[in-house]
Amino acid sequence: MADDIHGRLRALGADLAAAEARIKAAGAGAHAATNAELKARYQALNAQVTAENADLEAHGHHVSALESSVRMWLDRIAGDVP
Repeated sequence: MADDIHGRLRALGADLAAAEARIKAAGAGAHAATNAELKARYQALNAQVTAENADLEAHGHHVSALESSVRMWLDRIAGDVP
């Protein structure tokens, strides 16, 4: 079990490093998202996490508000949602 947690933490660290590298590579001239783009991204992310939570709960797993927030944050960091 501890190895599984350590592996997941290493994977998260790698995802964070990759995201940091993408941000640095974009530089100061990177496209700044508009309010409408940010709202659309949030809505897509929220819909994805809501669907994931519903699937988990359909299989008998309770998803707390904290877990839902963490899932949303991780999905956004991973870039799974445009």
